[in-house]
Amino acid sequence: MNPNDTATTELTVDERFVDDWIRFGLSELEAYLGKHARFDAYCRRRDVDGV
Repeated sequence: MNPNDTATTELTVDERFVDDWIRFGLSELEAYLGKHARFDAYCRRRDVDGV
């Protein structure tokens, strides 16, 4: 690559890909938070029961 070359190519991203990527990421985050909520509920029940 020539260091004096200032021309750049514009990166294009398919909007459908971005939409799918965001939906997937949010569904994974929702599942992750759900697991932690269930674990927190388990820990709270365990503390109340005195085990």
